[in-house]
Amino acid sequence: PSYNCALLTLSWSKAWRAPRPDATTLTAVPSRSNSWALPIVLISACLLGISSTAAAQFIRVEAGASDLLPSAGGSINFQGPNYTGYLGVGEIDGVFRLGTPVKTIIHSDVVTLGDQPIAFDLPTDIFNNNHFFPTRGIGVNAKEGKANVFLFVGGTALTSGTPFFQAASADMPVGMLFTDVPVSPTLRFSSRNVISRQRTSIQALDWHPGKWLRTGVAAGIGSNQPYLAATTDIESSRLSLKAAYLYLCRKSVPARHRNVDLCIGSGSRKHFGCH
Repeated sequence: PSYNCALLTLSWSKAWRAPRPDATTLTAVPSRSNSWALPIVLISACLLGISSTAAAQFIRVEAGASDLLPSAGGSINFQGPNYTGYLGVGEIDGVFRLGTPVKTIIHSDVVTLGDQPIAFDLPTDIFNNNHFFPTRGIGVNAKEGKANVFLFVGGTALTSGTPFFQAASADMPVGMLFTDVPVSPTLRFSSRNVISRQRTSIQALDWHPGKWLRTGVAAGIGSNQPYLAATTDIESSRLSLKAAYLYLCRKSVPARHRNVDLCIGSGSRKHFGCH
């Protein structure tokens, strides 16, 4: 079978005053499929271009359509002196989708509105420290004295998208409060608190006396269940050792809540916000 696919990309920068010769590109794969793809691309690009603000320093518009994954839509990225933003709209399998994060700085605090991935890592995650999940709401990164504070109010999100645009939809309400405080040059305290349909509150210490040694301990509750972890990470020219002890309560999670599963430490799973 043959498929129809089209992509349009436009870029504009205030510093340039004119687009580069290669800033506007249109690529298409002709076929005998539906002919509505190109008009939708052009209309989407015009609508997104009108919605951009004149004060933006950089604007990038993308739009497209595809028969391979029945979809059509577009996105606009804009950037100014103290803000960045994104707006993506379109349809996937006939369902309207929307995605829109905006980040700005207010009184030295970083404020994010809309869709954002939030990392949930602990110092005891020595085997895998790349845990995050998508959300939709308002998040604030602030610095209070020596402490770094992150506050979020909104909900978890279900992501979707195409090469033309990225989108998300709200799932379940959630509130978060994360703090990181350097106690000394070698000792750091961190706190991860999440309130949803159930509660997670884990406090941790990270001791890093030298390049060759790092130890951590974390304790609290996850999904209203006890949680405890202790780890040691030794790296030297002759020895590499990672050791961990984990105590947690496993339980099954309904499929509709799997997007709020948090993997924290050594491949084990910790859940919050489920029934």
